[in-house]
Amino acid sequence: YDLEAFKADLRNARILADILNHLLNYFIPNPASWTLITTPKRAHTERLGYHFASEVLKLTSADTGITFLEDVVGARDKNKIEPVFFQLKPIPANTNLIIFDDIFTTGKTIYTTLDVLKQNPANNLQHTNPLIIIAVNNN
Repeated sequence: YDLEAFKADLRNARILADILNHLLNYFIPNPASWTLITTPKRAHTERLGYHFASEVLKLTSADTGITFLEDVVGARDKNKIEPVFFQLKPIPANTNLIIFDDIFTTGKTIYTTLDVLKQNPANNLQHTNPLIIIAVNNN
């Protein structure tokens, strides 16, 4: 399946958001205590003019009441083999974190995002893990 074509059609963001909404509404009884973030924006953002995962989470946030915090983690470049990420924004105190990645191939993006967030003691993630949600497993 052509995943780039999938992301190029914004109607698919609505489809994924609807699925995510059902999942979150079922498992998260108190949305006010949660925050949604994505992995860093990279190559397809420039080609498409938008970040597909962010579009999914904007819709999800509007539908569920869970806060979406955009651009928490950034990427130094577009290297997918050895990505270098850094934290751009703080995570709100006393929040439960959901990290969303639209496509999972090797896991490098999600693991590097989590590693960067755990390195910052202010994030309070040293002894806990956020909820990680992957939309499409590309394996």
